Amino acid sequence: TDVDVVAISPDGTRLACPSPRTSIDIWDLPQASCSHSLQTRDLHVSIMCWRPDGKALATGWEDGLIEVWDVESERCIRSLEEHAGEVTSMSWGPGGKMLASSSPLGDVRVWEVDREVCLHAFRSRLQVVSCMKLDPSKKMLAAGSSDGVVSLWDVESGDCTRRLHNDEKRMITCLSWNPVGLLLAVGDKQGIIKIWNADNSTVANTLTP
Repeated sequence: TDVDVVAISPDGTRLACPSPRTSIDIWDLPQASCSHSLQTRDLHVSIMCWRPDGKALATGWEDGLIEVWDVESERCIRSLEEHAGEVTSMSWGPGGKMLASSSPLGDVRVWEVDREVCLHAFRSRLQVVSCMKLDPSKKMLAAGSSDGVVSLWDVESGDCTRRLHNDEKRMITCLSWNPVGLLLAVGDKQGIIKIWNADNSTVANTLTP
C-alpha cells in the first residue's frame, strides 16, 4: 500500500502514518517502534496535522470529515463535519484551540475545536488551496494556492485583505509566520522561498537554492 501522507510531532519524537489495517499508527522515532494505533474508517486519510502540544492529531478525510484524536487514549475526541469535499490542508492556531482547513472546492473554514463549531467560512477564488497557516494572533489566515497566489484572510470579518502573487505562478507548498506575524515565509514548488512583509505586500528577501 502506498504511503502518501505522514506527520511528525512538533517535538520530533513521534510520526503518524496510515497503515493497511484501517488504522493510523503512531511511531516512537527514537525507539523505532509503534506505540499507539488509532482505529479509523476504511477511507483515505488525505492529511494529518499534530496539535502544537503534540498530544492530539487532526486527520482530514476524503469525504470531508475532520477528526481530532487523543493519541494517548487512542480515542477520537472531536468530529468536524461541514466540508463537502476532501480535506486538502489544515493548520492549527497557536495554543491548539483553533483549526483552519480547506477543500478543493475553495471552501476554507476556521474551527473552534473544543466546541466543534465552525467560526468562519470563506469562499476562496483561488485554485486548489495547497497549504495554510494561522498567524500568531489568530486574526489572519494565509492560504497558498496551486497557481502561486497567497491570500491573506481576516479571520473575524472573512474578508480577503491582500493577495501575494508569485511571478511565475508556481504552486505554493508551505507557509510560516514569524513570531509576531509581520513576516510570512512562502515556499514554492521550485524550492524558492520569499519572505513577504504582510502589512504592505512587499518582498523583504528571496532565498534561492
